[in-house]
Amino acid sequence: MGSWNRIRPEHVVDLLDDAAPDARGDARDLATMLSRFAWRISGGTASAQGSSNRIVNNVREITVSVAGRNFQLHCTETPSLKLERITA
Repeated sequence: MGSWNRIRPEHVVDLLDDAAPDARGDARDLATMLSRFAWRISGGTASAQGSSNRIVNNVREITVSVAGRNFQLHCTETPSLKLERITA
């Protein structure tokens, strides 16, 4: 997928389509919401706030805002992105 500062809507849709087994139900629900409402993407960085000397793991978060709610897509990069879970 390449650079994290250019996460595009089609990348989010692909992540939802190819979600890990544990995340598939949530991914389907979120995909349905995205098809019905306007949405936007924010984030897409590895966060190590407050402890910059800590090693950042390979988990990346993408925040999707839809219908007045924010959902965090927790993805691993091994080597390509894989959606592991969604939290609201």
